[in-house]
Amino acid sequence: MDETTRLQVRIVRDDECHMPGLRAGHGIAMLVQTPETTFLLDTGDSPEVWQNADTMGIDLSEVQCVVLSHGHYDHTGGLEELLKIVGGLPVIAHPGVFERRWAIDPDGSKRYVGAQRAQAEYEALGAQFELSREPVAIGPGLLTSGEVPRRARPTPTQETLMVERDGELVPDDFQDDLSVVVQFPQGTVILTGCAHAGLRNIARQCVRASGCENPRAIVGGTHLYASDEAEVREVARQLHMIAVDQIVPLHCTGAEAKKLLVKYFDGETLLAGTGDTVVCGSDVVLSVHTMAATASERPRP
Repeated sequence: MDETTRLQVRIVRDDECHMPGLRAGHGIAMLVQTPETTFLLDTGDSPEVWQNADTMGIDLSEVQCVVLSHGHYDHTGGLEELLKIVGGLPVIAHPGVFERRWAIDPDGSKRYVGAQRAQAEYEALGAQFELSREPVAIGPGLLTSGEVPRRARPTPTQETLMVERDGELVPDDFQDDLSVVVQFPQGTVILTGCAHAGLRNIARQCVRASGCENPRAIVGGTHLYASDEAEVREVARQLHMIAVDQIVPLHCTGAEAKKLLVKYFDGETLLAGTGDTVVCGSDVVLSVHTMAATASERPRP
């Protein structure tokens, strides 16, 4: 980071890839750096994530903690290998992160999609969990959203995703879905994992958690890939209403929803993927940098 950069988000894993020598995958892992703090938001879908990190020249020993946005494998799949590489790390998440989760496939069979290890197994590898429904401070100007109330609609839904509670499979309400707030004097940047709680609900909760009424930008998963045009248009309208200026839609957005955000979001939609770096200065204006092309040169959908 140079002296003018106040926030840097290096995308170690995403569904798309914009850098030769790296691999995309269905998952997300972001190395988040401020002048005082370095942490990971999610660990992607597999140990392959850390091969990407090595290719990108990332020193994992600099990571101070991990935040897990929720308990799906595509956000927790690299945690075991990360702990083996670096040893003990604080891990911040919601208490529901280890609930057993399933996906119902078209043929009616169920497929396990939750965390690959139990809490005690990760602890044996050095994980030091802080599980909280309330916002948790990560570092100066950084905190988790805490549990997100669902008040605004639309909220992303997927009837095939289930959670095991009291011995029964019920539709997953993703109580464990959380995000991260990065605070600046001029506003905040919100970092999302999958946004199962809905972007409007997340923004509201981040305002409550931080006390800052000005969410300026959102970076991360949006869970809009299954949304129709009307739903994406409504989400775009709501983001404009709360004065969000920029969005960097990543994992679980999908190509069609990205096109629709470009079409309907009155702010700026920046495209990024595996290997790209999102940079923010004290003016809370984001830019995307890649080794393959500059943000201005990259074609939009």
